[in-house]
Amino acid sequence: MAALTADVADELAEEFNRLFADADEDALVTGSLIDLLERVKRFPSARQAIADNPDVPIVFVLDLLEARAEGRQSALPFLPGIQPLVLAGDT
Repeated sequence: MAALTADVADELAEEFNRLFADADEDALVTGSLIDLLERVKRFPSARQAIADNPDVPIVFVLDLLEARAEGRQSALPFLPGIQPLVLAGDT
């Protein structure tokens, strides 16, 4: 097993430690890293898009790439002030 070390702001480390004090932090971070890597692997352009947009959250970049891959057939029209109808099983 290898160790992965990352420098983060003190405030971020403190918040993480506070929120996950009773959790297995190694398992939590490992699970999050696995999910991230799997999402990045699905899109050849993800690494470059993430590198080109360092100020944009990685999850947002991946969400955009996934939405783009789904295509327009799954898109809902935007109607201001109207909530879209979500059918059972669509959540």
